[in-house]
Amino acid sequence: MQDTDNGNLAVNGLIKLKIENEKARELTTRLPPEYIEEKLEFLEWKLDTRGRGRPVQDPMAWLVRAIEKEWKPPSAFQSGQEIAREEAERDKRREELGEQHEEKTA
Repeated sequence: MQDTDNGNLAVNGLIKLKIENEKARELTTRLPPEYIEEKLEFLEWKLDTRGRGRPVQDPMAWLVRAIEKEWKPPSAFQSGQEIAREEAERDKRREELGEQHEEKTA
């Protein structure tokens, strides 16, 4: 069920950018939904991050090229999944440090 949900999210993300239904379905049939979602996040990052690389003039065309040509994001890019993982690790470390501090003061 989750693969179908992810596939639908990927298709909807492509269609939202006005990529034709046929092209969106072709890409999501051929490629894993996670791959397409990563490229959607990469595009959002590019659009939000001014002054890094060439500006995106045509988001729809840029995204299709990024997907088909397997463009890799720069090292400064972090996916939502990576950000969530880092936040969870930070929270865990804070919790462990808090527990250690409580043990020392007890």
